[in-house]
Amino acid sequence: MRRRRTRCTAWTAATSSTTQISTALPLALAMDHTKLALASVAHLSGAKLNNLSDPGMTGLNSFLADGEPGSSGVMLLEYNSAAALARLRTAAQPASLGVTVISRGTEDHASLAAQSADQLRDALRAATDALACELISATRAVSLTGAAMDHTTSLGQYFLEAQNRFNPDVIDRPLSGDLAAAAGLLQLSFDL
Repeated sequence: MRRRRTRCTAWTAATSSTTQISTALPLALAMDHTKLALASVAHLSGAKLNNLSDPGMTGLNSFLADGEPGSSGVMLLEYNSAAALARLRTAAQPASLGVTVISRGTEDHASLAAQSADQLRDALRAATDALACELISATRAVSLTGAAMDHTTSLGQYFLEAQNRFNPDVIDRPLSGDLAAAAGLLQLSFDL
């Protein structure tokens, strides 16, 4: 009888720990899906940034530069965006694929939700950096075309806010101030 009771206790312990782990698994999976979605958004943002730099697409100077020979315009933003996408791809690896055996085999699967949460934080930062590059370039492109935005719309108001935060000078210069301003505006927009 005692032996049977031990087995029952071990089975109960294994079942209860599995139940506790499985409650965190949906959270880990949701965060993993979110990270993958952010990676897709950042990839599309990089493609749009490439299009904005192409005179064949915009009718503007290469890299939205000021027209001086050798001007780089927003070219370095493509590098920043690519670096952010590389960081995002690393952070987007699904943590729920991880396997660990702990408690002498009692718990043979962990959700790794905490790791997924850390990766999600890193993914959000990288996605913000990638989107900031696109925001700066899109704002510059619209400004260079001279197109008037309707400031009574949400998009027009957002454009005006971005335009007011960025340095309007298109000569070659460090864009780190604009990047910080764009990231700040994006974070405010989404309460990140």
